[in-house]
Amino acid sequence: MEEAPPVLYTGHHPPGMTLTRFGDGVIYMVADDGLVLDEKAARELRVQLATVTRRPYVVVSDLRGVPYIDREARALFADDDNGTVLATAVIAGSEGPIRILADRWQADNVVERPVAVFEGPDAALAWGHATAADLRAAGKLPGEAG
Repeated sequence: MEEAPPVLYTGHHPPGMTLTRFGDGVIYMVADDGLVLDEKAARELRVQLATVTRRPYVVVSDLRGVPYIDREARALFADDDNGTVLATAVIAGSEGPIRILADRWQADNVVERPVAVFEGPDAALAWGHATAADLRAAGKLPGEAG
């Protein structure tokens, strides 16, 4: 098993997410249990992501503790934020509302970047790091500089 890239940053941010930035351009977001993602929370999350990195990234979002994501927030997450979001992995668990909403999100929105839905974090993070490596090899993801 390959060693994970170094962690360059980790911290808790509003509206209730822990953000971890890896040295390969992967951002790992873990939602607080009970966080409801509406449009306002989704916009705040985008602002917080911009404080963590000003570069393109691959996002791995652990939403297993989220009871609901409204339609407007799902539409916002479908947007690539002007080319900043290069790929998305969603950790939705094996059942429950987030799994259903993740599937609905893919059906209802045109997402023109790689997207995958996973049950747990290990496979999702492995996919995120592998996708970041592929994007870097294709010249679409710059290397991190600390």
